[in-house]
Amino acid sequence: MNLELKQLGPYTIGETLGKGGMGTVYAGVHQTTGQRVAVKVLNPQFAVAEGFRERFETEIESLKKLHHESIVQLYGYGQQQCVLFYSMELVDGPSLEDELHAGRRFGWREVTEIAIDVSKALKHAHDHGIIHRDLKPANLLLAKNGRVKLSDFGIARLFGATQLTYAGGLLGTAEFMSPEQADGRAVNDRCDQYSLGGVLYTLLAAKPPFRARSMPEMLQLQRFAHPEPIGRLAPDTPQELQRIVTQLMAKDPAERFANTGVVARQLEAMLHALSRPLDQDFATGDISAVRHDVPISLAETIDAGPPASPARPSGADMAADHPGVDPAASPSAADPPDGDPSSAGSPQAAAVDEDGRQKTDQNAPHDDHFILLEDQRRRAESSQHWTLSAVLQTLGLVAALLAIVLGIWYFSLPQSADALYQSISEAAARAEPQPPVAAEGELRQFLRRFPEDQRAARVAALLEDVEIDQLERRLRTYERSAAADERLTSAERLYLDAMSLAESDPPQAIAQLTALANLYGPLAVEPSSPDADARRNERCARLAQRQLDRLSAKYEQQNARARQELEEKISQARDLLTTNPERARSMFQAIIDLYGDEPWAADLVKQARAELKR
Repeated sequence: MNLELKQLGPYTIGETLGKGGMGTVYAGVHQTTGQRVAVKVLNPQFAVAEGFRERFETEIESLKKLHHESIVQLYGYGQQQCVLFYSMELVDGPSLEDELHAGRRFGWREVTEIAIDVSKALKHAHDHGIIHRDLKPANLLLAKNGRVKLSDFGIARLFGATQLTYAGGLLGTAEFMSPEQADGRAVNDRCDQYSLGGVLYTLLAAKPPFRARSMPEMLQLQRFAHPEPIGRLAPDTPQELQRIVTQLMAKDPAERFANTGVVARQLEAMLHALSRPLDQDFATGDISAVRHDVPISLAETIDAGPPASPARPSGADMAADHPGVDPAASPSAADPPDGDPSSAGSPQAAAVDEDGRQKTDQNAPHDDHFILLEDQRRRAESSQHWTLSAVLQTLGLVAALLAIVLGIWYFSLPQSADALYQSISEAAARAEPQPPVAAEGELRQFLRRFPEDQRAARVAALLEDVEIDQLERRLRTYERSAAADERLTSAERLYLDAMSLAESDPPQAIAQLTALANLYGPLAVEPSSPDADARRNERCARLAQRQLDRLSAKYEQQNARARQELEEKISQARDLLTTNPERARSMFQAIIDLYGDEPWAADLVKQARAELKR
């Protein structure tokens, strides 16, 4: 018989705010302070899972480090009668998912401001070694002051570490899951960038990047497909914002941003550039930015700096469920398989002692407890005092800082040619067979300082490989960008045209790449003063030659397999000449019809024609 839940720790439990497969969220009121909070009670099945309690407390210890104005604050956590629960900030506002379901359309400026807040919150978490892993509109809450707050930190890792799933569902929302998560590969902070890109795409386009009829189909789309360009669905979206979203959703994590702090700075610079008043532009004589619908290069706005934002109080973070926000209560998750967490019983009211732990009835389990983080911090601060140990620690810290300064000074000394070349060689060996992109700075330094060294030629060749690799990555990004035409040289446009045929018409692609390499390749006599576009065209020709070698090898392998199959068919047809001549003639004719125009099959087609004449 399920009893009504009345009390957990120092909180009087009120109405149910949300319910899902991982647990139930209730409104709660602190008995002493009257503070209103949200209390999440995990399903009893998790409390009995092997090792789950230890992971629960370990994850809480990690999340206690987070103090950010855009992250929902964690207040406390505990256990009562085999029920694990935690309390957190109650956000009186809807989630972005609620707003989308209600038909709300978000303008690009509002989306940019949301993205800035979320990027800074993620940067704060990533700096503390915490990855969200389940970023989606349902986990972004709109507070009354307009601030977006990010919830449900740590939930994906906590439940992903156990064999339990909620209602058999896959942890993480597949609509916003990064390709590396869909592949089951190890993830880092850049998986949150991909999910952030999916959220921004959804807010701008009023629909998620991909739709699928099944989970395997959705995971396949996340791994290999590219969404429809945002500009077609939201034409007023600035091209710079489209580029940022495209880079966030790059399939290769290495092609995304270095970190979300860079994302926030680029968004702030873009917003600042596109928001300059008309009067200011006319007053300064700058008319290049008068039309706000024309994208402005970030390079023009970096010096101006992003607009200052008012300081706000910050708090600790925790995954905060809210009405309609619980990840398991979203449309992609199922209801809990076994009843309500309240079935664990109706805990009696309990006071909190001076150590922040709950005083329980003698009949209660001996491990019932509740820890209030504010009390914990207050005790830690009051217990601090200056002792000999503290002095020794301070001296040790000073010595460590001095060692760091000396180390920085030592390693900042210019390297010799031998040492620098050794470092380059080791980087090249680690990156093999790819170019040593990480050693680009050392490559340029070597050529600048030691141009007469006999090893300079090999270093220059390595640098050329690095630059061609970077060009290939950049052009691969432009394949998905509708705003790339004005930034490309003639050779780069021809290269993209040829590569678009690589799968559908390899011979034509090979022919175009060959012509491109011949037309724009390096000359026997260098021009006296080549301009920047000429140098870019020559580098693109080198890239075309690299792709030509790869594509030709692949095409030859495919042709070799096809020839082998065709030879087997001719042999089969010859065997049928005596027993089933009609079938044999039809096979010879089919070979002529299908491969008559293929140069690589000319001799086999000739054999088929000869057999027909016989």
